[in-house]
Amino acid sequence: MRVRRGGADGLDLGVRDGGGPDGRGREGGRPVPFRYAVYRYDAAPGRDPVLDAAHLVAVVPAAVGRFEEPEGARDAWYVVTAVDRVGREGLPSAAVRTRAPHAAAG
Repeated sequence: MRVRRGGADGLDLGVRDGGGPDGRGREGGRPVPFRYAVYRYDAAPGRDPVLDAAHLVAVVPAAVGRFEEPEGARDAWYVVTAVDRVGREGLPSAAVRTRAPHAAAG
């Protein structure tokens, strides 16, 4: 699972290895996610984040592969899990922090 900051206002989501799906829901011999569950935290979630509905902010189709932060949700931490077609979640990604843009000096 790979999660990284994608530009100024979002996250790019994906699996680590490249290549296209082989038509059986697998990519490079590994299962391909059907969706991604995106969890938001106001502080660093630590090594074992709580993955509950209180922190769930989006379920993104894997084909989209991108989560856009809502307006005003800056300086937050995000953890993402892959979700298969049956609704089972994989292991959580490493936490990724998005930061508010620096205010212009003036």
